[in-house]
Amino acid sequence: GTTVELRKPNIRLRELNYGPLPENILMGIRNAPSLVGMGLIEAIGEKEIIKNSDEHDEDKDGISGKLNYVWDRFEQTKKIGRFGLKANRSDLTDTVAAAFVNDIGISNPLYPFQPCSKNQIKCLKTPTGNDKDGFELPKKLLDLTTSYIRNIGPPKARFKKHSDIQEGRSLFYELSCHKCHVPSYTTRSRESSHHLAKQKIWPYSDFLLHDMGEALSDGRPDFRAAGSEWRTPPLWGVGLNEQVNGNKHLLHDGRARNIEEAILWHGGEALKSQKAFRQLDLVQRSKLIEFVEKI
Repeated sequence: GTTVELRKPNIRLRELNYGPLPENILMGIRNAPSLVGMGLIEAIGEKEIIKNSDEHDEDKDGISGKLNYVWDRFEQTKKIGRFGLKANRSDLTDTVAAAFVNDIGISNPLYPFQPCSKNQIKCLKTPTGNDKDGFELPKKLLDLTTSYIRNIGPPKARFKKHSDIQEGRSLFYELSCHKCHVPSYTTRSRESSHHLAKQKIWPYSDFLLHDMGEALSDGRPDFRAAGSEWRTPPLWGVGLNEQVNGNKHLLHDGRARNIEEAILWHGGEALKSQKAFRQLDLVQRSKLIEFVEKI
């Protein structure tokens, strides 16, 4: 008996300064993912992520978590991606360095180039802030920024007692939400960042790619990720989005204005769970959303 109106972005570009874009240009809007718990996610052993993968749905449950293998700039080899909306980064330092150059145009030791296309003459001629080594952000500051982000802790779960969220938690499992939003891990031992090792953590993600259906596809592949495939976003702290960001916008492009809308956009592998959510009564839906908001 409840009506929910969904929205989606429609990209229009006007007054292009450098001529028309190529016909094969791929565009997509990106809603910045949360940075909480990044060091703990980094401390999850690869085997823990691999064991949840089921690319060919061998267990026939309709869910086929897929590993994204990406290029590791440090080890010069392919590694499992775990960061980014399409799991396109394997390393936290690389994730931070790529954000510096691609999001705000600051070159650094890992990405020493200026992000100007050949047609952007003014951009290419603009003086840089490069140091003697040829980039704007020195290694020391990159390391400090990465260390800061590595140590932003996730917020504690926000329910006073277990019975407060028991019904919502049970529904979370009944609807198979836990099969992609895997609740917990124990972080591995590490030579560095000892304080992050051997912790029981609750990110609620498998860090794998899942086909979320054509309605959520932006047509942009990323390593092994197809346009409709996205990394399962961690849910810890999601209920604090409005307090932190001033809005509750969710999904890769922020189209969902709250958790309910985000669930209703789930398609592809998650369509069965989405339909089951729609069949819940108002009280049950509220209980499930309350559980997710307090994770």
